Amino acid sequence: MMALLVLLAVLVFSLVLISSATKKEHVGGHQTLKDYRRDFPHCVYEYVIRCYICDSVDIAVRMTGQFLESHSQSHVCRGCGAELFRV
Repeated sequence: MMALLVLLAVLVFSLVLISSATKKEHVGGHQTLKDYRRDFPHCVYEYVIRCYICDSVDIAVRMTGQFLESHSQSHVCRGCGAELFRV
């Protein structure tokens, strides 16, 4: 019974590591929409923004920053987890 619990714990831990390793950050850092449009023109249309990694249009907008004066909006792909740009 104990061996089964240890095996289950190792399996869950492995899945967590694999899941966190597949989340990708943009290698260029936090860029603006203007920079994103320049670097990935095929991903920005009039009212549609696509992820440059997985081509998803499911983009989340998250508030970042600790203080109201310094907050920004981070645009993150819900498909692969890549941060696309900040505003």
